Amino acid sequence: MNCPNFRFRLLPTFAKTLPLLLFIFAFSHRPLHADPVLLFDEGYKWQVIPDKATKAEASIGEETVDSTNALLVHYDFSQVEKKSSIRVVAIKNVEIQEGKSPIRFRLKASAPFRFNFKIRDSNRIEHSLTKNYDQVEGWSEIEIPVDYAAFSGHAGKGIDSELAKTITFPIVYLELGFNYNADSTKLAPTGTITFASPSKSQ
Repeated sequence: MNCPNFRFRLLPTFAKTLPLLLFIFAFSHRPLHADPVLLFDEGYKWQVIPDKATKAEASIGEETVDSTNALLVHYDFSQVEKKSSIRVVAIKNVEIQEGKSPIRFRLKASAPFRFNFKIRDSNRIEHSLTKNYDQVEGWSEIEIPVDYAAFSGHAGKGIDSELAKTITFPIVYLELGFNYNADSTKLAPTGTITFASPSKSQ
């Protein structure tokens, strides 16, 4: 038996509850957080490039440090001449898609220094920034948003300058680097700089 009056009475009630139902559906299907960008947990394949022209030496090791995966950059600048400036970089090919959470890692060294972080997007535009490590032997937690505004340098050789005004995903390359100046740096001429996964609390 049809009850048209009853059916019409349900329509206003359903209309009122529809926004709430849609909100509950959207919230239940929303990820709790974006996937983290883990630089050292898998697929290492890191390379290190020392400045051979200045007799610099460098190598990399992959170890577990304080219960997290880590990349150890071992450097030796003891044969470098005074007034020389040396650059050492650890590089890795990646595929970081849009929508990822900030890149997080930890850094530890024997003395304060400045390090460089660079990404290359799928248009071969390089986006770079410089950060300070201000601690001595302690871990510094680093967070870099996967966002154009987070980077201060943008360059692409032979590329239309308009392409350098945005990050074109996916990101295909990462570079962790530091400069050593034999006259002014606080780092010892030989040592290890450790890059590690975020602490478990993050």
